[in-house]
Amino acid sequence: MTPRIQSLLKHILEKQHAALRHDANWTLAQKFSRDNTPPEQRAVAALCAVLAAEVPAFLPGERIAFIRTVKQLPDLYTPSEMETLRMHAYYHERGCIFNITPDYATTICSGLDTRRAELESRLARARNEQDQSATEFLTCAIHCVDAVLDLSDRYRAAAQAQG
Repeated sequence: MTPRIQSLLKHILEKQHAALRHDANWTLAQKFSRDNTPPEQRAVAALCAVLAAEVPAFLPGERIAFIRTVKQLPDLYTPSEMETLRMHAYYHERGCIFNITPDYATTICSGLDTRRAELESRLARARNEQDQSATEFLTCAIHCVDAVLDLSDRYRAAAQAQG
């Protein structure tokens, strides 16, 4: 293990990165409930809000960067909504989807801009075919890609500012 990697490992094991985190006072679940927002749109809006709240941060000697700086993730449902949902089905933890493994290899090889263009093309086809379900899904996927691209742009700018 190189000295740089040892230093990064020590930094993480000693939880020094925790000092980079900030609290977020989320009220999205209440807004979603008030607006009767569908589940898919809740998930997208929450992801976009979290990524927008992230502050680019770097560990000493880090070359590949991303550290979660937002302490809390927003709830998608109010407690009363979760109680109602759980009467009809099992919901893991807070009603969020966890442990999804997307096709990272294709995305890494082609890039997010290419994947976004593919989504736009599929969205145009779904709209032409009047496939409402596909239209909603693809629109949500595009919003997620845009949120990731925005975060990467902010990281790029912060890295350039640090030299």
